[in-house]
This record gives sequence, C-alpha cells and structure tokens, in this order.
Amino acid sequence: MMTFESRIVSQREFVVAQLQTARGWMSPVDAVMLREAHTNDISRIVRQMAGRVICDYQGREQSIESLVQQLQSEVTGQRCIPDDMEYAYAAKVIAVSHTLGPIGREALQVYTGYRDEDLSLLREDASQSLSEAMVSLYGSPWE
Repeated sequence: MMTFESRIVSQREFVVAQLQTARGWMSPVDAVMLREAHTNDISRIVRQMAGRVICDYQGREQSIESLVQQLQSEVTGQRCIPDDMEYAYAAKVIAVSHTLGPIGREALQVYTGYRDEDLSLLREDASQSLSEAMVSLYGSPWE
C-alpha cells in the first residue's frame, strides 16, 4: 500500500534528479555514481526516476510506470498503421497528464517522451499515413 509519505518521496526524488541534470550539479554521492555516465545514461536515470513517481489517477495511487502500462492497453486506433497508433497513444498520455498534479504531469511526459507541442506533428504524420494507406488500398481519388 502506498502512503502519502512514499508519494512525496517519489516526487521529490524525481524533481531532484531533474534539477541536478538541468543545472549540471550533482551531490558527491551522485558524482561518484555518475562520474563515467554519458548524457544518455543521465537521461535514462531521470526517466527511471520519473517512472517511480507515485500519482493519483482516477482515485487510484500508482506509479507512472504502471499508469503507462494501463494507458498502452487502453489505446485504440488503426493497429496496422503505426503512426496512427502512436498519435492515439500520445494523445491519451497528454490528456491524462493534464488530470495529474504538476509533478505527476511532468513525470508522465518525461517517462513517455511526449509533450503537448508534439501532438500536432504526430497528428499530421498519422493523417498522412492514413491517407497513404487509403491510396495504396483504393487508388487515388483523382484517377
């Protein structure tokens, strides 16, 4: 069972990890752990911390990682068109992120890699892919 304290601790750890990477500052303990770390490794660590953040979604406390698994199972779209599925998933992630608190929202977006500003480009890609699939199946409407 998750307590309020464990929720706060998970959020604090994520925020601290983000601040440390944003400022390029690390505590001595972190410096020893990450001395040889590459930028991708640091991003991976921040992503892992984001996955551990406990949030309240629809009255149920759960980690961002388990929330993402739930969202992936709920996505519907044109399964044979990857761009459409990606857009459907990203739209769901962004919509859910706006129902969370500020730390939960940031953690979900960091963990999944989707931001509000990504949606329009993903929507255009999905629309183009659907159009191309229709033309491939049925031919051009102008032919």
